[in-house]
Amino acid sequence: SHESDCYKNDAPNDASPPERLNPKSIPRRRGRPPTVDADKLREIARNEAAVVVLNGKILPRSNAVWAELILKYKVTMSLKGFHNAFHECRYGIGDILGLKKNHVYRPPCIEELSEESSTSQENEEVDANHYRDFFISIPAEKWAFIAPTTVHEKSRDMDRLRRGVWTDVIADMIIEKKRIYCCWSFKNHQVAKTNNAKKYLVFSARCVDCGAWLEGSVDEKPHDGTNVIVNITIKEGDLSMKHTTRRQLKSVKRTEKVNQMIVRKEAPSKTRNDDASNLMRHGELEPPNLPRLGVYSKALSERITGQRLHKDPMIAVHRLQYLQPIGLMIHEGIQK
Repeated sequence: SHESDCYKNDAPNDASPPERLNPKSIPRRRGRPPTVDADKLREIARNEAAVVVLNGKILPRSNAVWAELILKYKVTMSLKGFHNAFHECRYGIGDILGLKKNHVYRPPCIEELSEESSTSQENEEVDANHYRDFFISIPAEKWAFIAPTTVHEKSRDMDRLRRGVWTDVIADMIIEKKRIYCCWSFKNHQVAKTNNAKKYLVFSARCVDCGAWLEGSVDEKPHDGTNVIVNITIKEGDLSMKHTTRRQLKSVKRTEKVNQMIVRKEAPSKTRNDDASNLMRHGELEPPNLPRLGVYSKALSERITGQRLHKDPMIAVHRLQYLQPIGLMIHEGIQK
């Protein structure tokens, strides 16, 4: 047609038809907008370098510093994501801190000795041995509570620490002093009866979870009213692994917790929360000397059940009504 001829004459000979864009080739943003503010993370790295880096390494995520920084700078990331940004040296954080990827600081007490023969390796061995060989100081009042007494065992008299109490005292002091979360099963202990022995007190224990071996000793017989220094050595075991076993709530400590719940009229959950606040720092894992909630509930239930006249509630009510003096008086009064 004429219109088509005009169109052909007006169009340049070498013109090509316009290309159509493929919709799939257009980049699109999907999902929620990212919560990571790289500028803020770099700002935190510059301002808090002295806080998050120790001995040239990033602090572990369990350290309370990370939760405090999230609150301080109003970071919208999760604690895990926030720590990973520093751990993986993302967004240029590694250049700001002068670190490389995966440089995470762990307390020397849970570092495994490197097998490399170098000067740095020797320094690491010294540090690790320093934290695997330490001491705890037991206050005089606690030592008086667990001090050795003479008992009759195996057809002879022997000096022994207070049974069911001294193991809890030692385990609690180790957690408080070094934050080592092993669940120690104490095997035996010996108390010297004379001054000729090399050590006044020796004992041993093994971790139920990681298999670490603990040896403890007291050099000399302590004087009355003085703190007692207990030397501790930990061998073998992987102290950095996750420990899940809890110490039993028994003996004097169990009685104290039950009495506390009864006197204060507290629920087991309230008592456990108070204990957790006293034993843990912000951001820490639950230690092995913090029993689970069911243990508190069972201890209280056993005390209440033990005070009944019979374990069967119906029989207990019957005996209370007919056998107890006050119940018998009330029952006879009603019958009259």
